[in-house]
Amino acid sequence: MATLYEIDNAVLTAINNIYDKTNPETGEIIDASVIEDLKALDELQIERDKKIENISLYIKNLESDAEAIKGEADKQIDRAKRKKSRAESLRKYIANSLLTAGETKFETERVALSFRKSTTVNITDINALPEEFIKVKTETSADKSAIKKAIQGGAVIDGAALVTNQNLQIK
Repeated sequence: MATLYEIDNAVLTAINNIYDKTNPETGEIIDASVIEDLKALDELQIERDKKIENISLYIKNLESDAEAIKGEADKQIDRAKRKKSRAESLRKYIANSLLTAGETKFETERVALSFRKSTTVNITDINALPEEFIKVKTETSADKSAIKKAIQGGAVIDGAALVTNQNLQIK
């Protein structure tokens, strides 16, 4: 089975053969074997159309598979978050029980629990903090939809231009 590239090359060869066997000024056929080349060209076009159709169907399959996998991945991420949240809730439940009973350690053959101290900063009012303790994050991005509307409206905007793309749609 030939590749699309090979078929396209064969089509070009057949077209060149047909061109070589006709008079360029009158279009008259000079060589009778041009009929065979025309038949071959028709067969190649049918083969090319089938190849393009099959590749397009394969693309649709791959995109469908990718969507299904992404959907499953999203479900697994949600499931992992729920499990993590449940584990954290149970961790707090056990910690509260142990601390209420005045226990700082618990141990069996299969598990050992203990507490360790840590220190965190709790910000109660960010506006009351001195400026030296404030981080400012600035993110700059272009408003592409506003730029597009302006350019389409006739505006000339330095640093921006509309680009026309050819995006293959497979339905």
